[in-house]
Amino acid sequence: MNVLLIRSDVQLAGPAKLMHAYARALRLGGHSVCIASGGGEYAEQLVADGFEHHEIHGLAIPDRSLRSISGCIRKITSLMRNEAIDVVNSFNFHAGFYAALADIPQRRTHVNTVLGTGREWTNRIFPGRVIAVSKDVKRRLIEANVPERKISVVYNATLDDNFFAPLPKRSHNDGSPGKPVNLVGIAMFTGNKGHEYIIPMVSALVKEHGLDVTLTLVGDGDSRAHCERMARDLGVGDRVTFTGALTNVIGPLDAADIMVHLPRFETFGIVLAEAMARGLPVVSTRVGGIPEVVVEAKTAVLVDDREDTEKLAEALSRLIKDPDYRHLLGYNGHEEARKRFHIETLQRDILATYAES
Repeated sequence: MNVLLIRSDVQLAGPAKLMHAYARALRLGGHSVCIASGGGEYAEQLVADGFEHHEIHGLAIPDRSLRSISGCIRKITSLMRNEAIDVVNSFNFHAGFYAALADIPQRRTHVNTVLGTGREWTNRIFPGRVIAVSKDVKRRLIEANVPERKISVVYNATLDDNFFAPLPKRSHNDGSPGKPVNLVGIAMFTGNKGHEYIIPMVSALVKEHGLDVTLTLVGDGDSRAHCERMARDLGVGDRVTFTGALTNVIGPLDAADIMVHLPRFETFGIVLAEAMARGLPVVSTRVGGIPEVVVEAKTAVLVDDREDTEKLAEALSRLIKDPDYRHLLGYNGHEEARKRFHIETLQRDILATYAES
């Protein structure tokens, strides 16, 4: 089977990582994969892993115009013909709609993977099957009047054996003076991922609770400079490290003791599965698909509201002070992630969805 994976861009973010995981899962099953997008930093990673990447002008948001539509569709048509494509799996409606127009009268199987964009209603007119990355996304698709019969739930099981390699031996530090506990957050700096809540929490843990903690923030984006100023203004600039965007996050995960993720909303949260796979306990919010990824009281501590600083401080303080509890949640997370989020699970589920289409 020849599969085309297509999206508007491949920036250093969850959607590109998910496309990469789909590509690897399909290749493991002996299928041929090529990838098309409007470009982005992650393209280098795809090519380095042996996948064809075709940059098509008109797919990326800045390139969209009435003049670019016809040329974009012609290039997709040519790509599908030249690569003898059997299945087109898009990763946003825009790319999926262009691919459908390029394939009139629908000679190929079309599937759109929905990560959750706030435009779920568009999938009512999508001609093929729809993959929701969580039950929460499926619920929102149904609320948008997408027929339930069109929808399959396929979790973002992106992790291969390398992610489950022997875990690091983490410290038994308890946050007392001279025994710092390191928190880690991994997300783009969009203003919606909770950095503006995590940094003040670090300040409160140090100044009000007397705990010795540090924080590593992995990612980049528009709000990074604001967050760097915030850390300095709160007097914890020396405790917060900003690494920038990284394609490989195993290093920062292994150097940490606790994963903290406080988004306004999250349809799934690949970083949570990654943290669990590396044996990290998680502190996060009970929103979107997050409760489907982590297991409350077994692999994570969840709070209802990221603005509830008292509950957040209570959850983090307990984990910081009790390394045995941290290690228990981390061990459980490692086992849970292996069962549910290994890439072989993704391979099974996407092939089953293609067969149903």
